[in-house]
Amino acid sequence: MVMNAESWPDLLEPNLREIFTTAALGRPSPMMERLFGLRSSNKFEEHYLNTGAFGLVPKFEGSVEYDRLDGGYRTDISHHELAMGFQVERKLVDDEMYGIIADMAFGMGDSFAQTRETDAADKFNNGFSDAATLRLGDSGDGSDGVALCSAAHPDSPIRAGSTQSNEDVLALNLDNWDTTRQRMKAFTDDRGQLVASDPNIALVPRELERTSFQLFNPGARFEPGSAEFTSNLFAGSVTVIVWDFLTDANNWFALDERLMRRQLVWQDRVPLEFSQEGDFDGIKAKFRGYVRYGRGHTGWQFVYGNAVA
Repeated sequence: MVMNAESWPDLLEPNLREIFTTAALGRPSPMMERLFGLRSSNKFEEHYLNTGAFGLVPKFEGSVEYDRLDGGYRTDISHHELAMGFQVERKLVDDEMYGIIADMAFGMGDSFAQTRETDAADKFNNGFSDAATLRLGDSGDGSDGVALCSAAHPDSPIRAGSTQSNEDVLALNLDNWDTTRQRMKAFTDDRGQLVASDPNIALVPRELERTSFQLFNPGARFEPGSAEFTSNLFAGSVTVIVWDFLTDANNWFALDERLMRRQLVWQDRVPLEFSQEGDFDGIKAKFRGYVRYGRGHTGWQFVYGNAVA
């Protein structure tokens, strides 16, 4: 591919854009998209104001009773700019080194894909540490001032002295899944009413894939190791998500998918871009990718984490 026109960077761009986009967005089922509630944004920072819960609906006796809700915590999710580029010398084009150029575009696109997954998993990898700083410099804490998984989640700003826990150190087995599930089902709102959290996802690292399959796959009719062939209550009722970007080999999370989609937020402020410009004096073309996004959680009742030593 020999290009002698001064517009040679423009001629390269369409093919490189396609290669870059395929690498960046073409991975099968990114876990970020499966776990986070995806939202668009047109502001520097989005604010999510939680309100207290409604009480039970009273009997109608001639006039409507209007409930009064307590104020909740405000979650602020700001956006981060991410950019990366590479340069192509004119001589690479003249010498028909297009394969090398294509590999550079693919590699950069793949880097953007891995970065998004890493930043999404950051919420869970730092999910047990209060005041943790995530990779992009923001805090891993929620608006209640503690980590995503904590033994001291305050019920509300008004009832800060009353707390609940969504963390433990239980290894992944059937008994401990049952314990975790029962604890999640006991989560309450700021009025002491059940939240109705019901975990149906086990989020695990690759090292726990085999264990999870033995516990939850539809064919696991009996409890593992049961000499009496005790029926497995959870066979086929729990979706296992194995995420290679989880960095601890033992930690695992129980997730309520319904609440997760509401409380775990990913905001795309500027979707992934690919662009180029020429360097006339340097006889080079510059190609770059750019994206702007933010992530956070507006509540904690969707998850129960176990940090296993």
